[in-house]
Amino acid sequence: MAEQHDDTRIIREEIVQVAREQIGCHYVWGAAGAVPGSHNGAWYRTNSVLLHANDPNSRNEKRAGGLCRPMLYAAWCRVDGDKVCAGRSKNTYVSALPHGQYEPQPPAHYGLFSWPRPDGLITSKNIVWGESCVGIRHFDCIGFVNWCISEVSRDAWMSINQYIASTKSVDFSAAEPCDIVTIAGKHIGIATGEGTVVHAKGTQYGVVETPLVGWSRCGRLPRRYWK
Repeated sequence: MAEQHDDTRIIREEIVQVAREQIGCHYVWGAAGAVPGSHNGAWYRTNSVLLHANDPNSRNEKRAGGLCRPMLYAAWCRVDGDKVCAGRSKNTYVSALPHGQYEPQPPAHYGLFSWPRPDGLITSKNIVWGESCVGIRHFDCIGFVNWCISEVSRDAWMSINQYIASTKSVDFSAAEPCDIVTIAGKHIGIATGEGTVVHAKGTQYGVVETPLVGWSRCGRLPRRYWK
């Protein structure tokens, strides 16, 4: 299949570059690029991410249907339920960080430690040790795609299924920069055109670049989309 015209390729390559610059950012459900406490997310959800109040102790009182759990330097989002960021807790770098002690520290020191928090829901009983969320952009998978496109080209605000409906299916071997890859309408990412995909993988991984395998569909937005 012939590549799209060069005038659109430049835009699409810029979007891939923006996507790669977000590798290492965090994932929390409902987020679309905002730093906790800031108004710099995607235009349709600028300030959905907050920094949860530090709660260093698990107490024997009930809140929101579960026991209070320790939570330090963790982002949370109230879109579609109270979700908390696990801070890339399964990332090799984060797993190697020493556990931080609860003491107020200068912001420059937050990233040198991992901190306890629930593993996805504020009411979860499972505690993980995640990277500090202070000053870090947060996305979910669809928020990531929409934010990256909006930063370069146009104000994007589509669901995963809308991207599927708006794109033409192409073979993975022919994937170009900014083709849209999906998994059964449940996950979405941005193809690089180099055999990889950049995506907000999940709250224990954050934004990553991985091989273009295991995806169910590769779709290409029409040329008119970039005009």
